[in-house]
Amino acid sequence: MKKIIHTIEETATIPKPAFQLVLPTICLRGNWDDDLIQAFDGSHSYDDETKIMISRIGEFIGNKVGVDSIQEMAKWPITTSIQVGVLHLILNHNLPQNNSGQGLFPTNEQQQMDQIMGPTQCCDVGIYAHVHHQLYRYTSKERLILNPGSVGEPYDGWNIHQTNLRARYLLLTIDDEGIADLDYRRVTWNVQEERDRALNEELPYKEMYLRHLENGRNFIHDQPFLAQINHDHNYLQEVINYSKSRKH
Repeated sequence: MKKIIHTIEETATIPKPAFQLVLPTICLRGNWDDDLIQAFDGSHSYDDETKIMISRIGEFIGNKVGVDSIQEMAKWPITTSIQVGVLHLILNHNLPQNNSGQGLFPTNEQQQMDQIMGPTQCCDVGIYAHVHHQLYRYTSKERLILNPGSVGEPYDGWNIHQTNLRARYLLLTIDDEGIADLDYRRVTWNVQEERDRALNEELPYKEMYLRHLENGRNFIHDQPFLAQINHDHNYLQEVINYSKSRKH
């Protein structure tokens, strides 16, 4: 008997349909989910240009998806383990004890990558997200490390890979003997339709998102670029006002 596991990493750039419509079997809370929860609550920091952006987008998305979705997301763990057939799998957003940071960046040394299993885990396969890179690698004990990549927002450092915006995901087929198939996919999607949709919506940081759809570049840490957008739209004051309103 075979079981297929679908693994997908998505990012919170502009609102998507509520997660309930996808009906996932397992939900893990990522760093962007934490940012969204804090921003909606008015408790996210805004002491640099990137944090202003995260706060403003989080407020926007939070009010779109509603308080019930936010409260449900807050309950999600950042790691879990499951057994499928003969295999024990650990599923993390990032590290078992930390859903942010670069501890599992694909080019890290072996000792860092081994952290995916945790000090007491006896798993056969570790699957994580967070870094937006498709990955097939081994721990130092030759247990598998897998990452499905990102649907629409790659973080590749090499330019030709970064501009390839195909949706990336993984189909993992497991049978009674173990892994039967690993199918890493990259699927073309209608970027122009997404661009048109964004143009017709009132979105914060629309110019950043449209630029990303042109060249695949990610701007979330481009402080000068974000500073100009924050200044042009007075986003800092909007974040401050929102934060004050949530405290009453």
